[in-house]
Amino acid sequence: MASKIKTIQSDIEAKVETFFPEGGVTVLSRLRGNVTNDVLATIAKKQMAILVFPPSIGGIKANVLSGARAEDCRMQLRVVENPLMNAGVVDAYEAAERLLTLNGFKTSTGDTVFLASVEDASPDNAKVREFVIELKMALNFERYK
Repeated sequence: MASKIKTIQSDIEAKVETFFPEGGVTVLSRLRGNVTNDVLATIAKKQMAILVFPPSIGGIKANVLSGARAEDCRMQLRVVENPLMNAGVVDAYEAAERLLTLNGFKTSTGDTVFLASVEDASPDNAKVREFVIELKMALNFERYK
């Protein structure tokens, strides 16, 4: 059985891919390979990269009988592009706006994802544009038997 955290991350990754039917965007999971090299290779190919990080678990309320409920789970998506080289139809601004529609997305585990924030995290001294989209959710974890 796959872990709930990996399943949610995979569900979000698959959903994000559906937002860019015209191509030019590579969606990467934080669990695969060397992420820095993958992002650099993607933007060198004149594409935009979207990184999907696993949820961080917080606000845990344990229950000996039923398991645990994590009230404050957060998950980041990072949109990274080199605007001078991006040959795609979509730029980072439009990608961030499309990702706003994840608000209210229900995962295959039955959990609902909500939007927490969108922030421009572009470095001052680089030729890269980067947006950080933060999602939030509450997760239930059944007691391990």
